[in-house]
Amino acid sequence: MVAWNSSRASARAVNDALPLIERAEQTTVITVNPADFIDRHGALPAEQMVEHLRRHSASVEGIELKNVPAGSIADALQAEACKVGADLVVAGAFGHPRLWEKLLGGVTRDLLAQMSLPTLMSH
Repeated sequence: MVAWNSSRASARAVNDALPLIERAEQTTVITVNPADFIDRHGALPAEQMVEHLRRHSASVEGIELKNVPAGSIADALQAEACKVGADLVVAGAFGHPRLWEKLLGGVTRDLLAQMSLPTLMSH
């Protein structure tokens, strides 16, 4: 499963995982609250990432999760990974300043804290 948010870190994680994706029986691209990032300049919509990955793997699907509260994104990703039967989560690792992380939390930190599946992260 690929957690896609159009960030540079997310693109790097997909690139780093490409040899694994090419051998996967099924790849699912998950976007959480895509309206929050899709309007950014140069953001690659999930549909285009799905099409890109289909050039490398025959079975790729995209799923959008909408209206997920900011503090629940990691939980939603973990739940969706279990739901689709993923055996690996691919995600970009993004770092915020420590004070920001303490006040608002972070998806990267939350994913690392509650990993239930192997996770490949790139920064």
